[in-house]
Amino acid sequence: MKGGDEEPQNQEVQIPASLSMFAKQQDLTFTQTVTLLNMVRQIVANRSNSKSDEMEAADWKKFYEAVKQFL
Repeated sequence: MKGGDEEPQNQEVQIPASLSMFAKQQDLTFTQTVTLLNMVRQIVANRSNSKSDEMEAADWKKFYEAVKQFL
């Protein structure tokens, strides 16, 4: 791991429609929106029975309220 010499990775991010609508309503920045998405992805990845459609079914408002102090 090197400090300072890494180039940022330009990756496309697909944001679920439900999160996109929530982010607009809450006036979230792109960074905050992607952070929320990554947090939920991490939780879903650690569950053994998770399905990929959980991203659309996520209760973004409830989750956001629980973690907004960390964003």
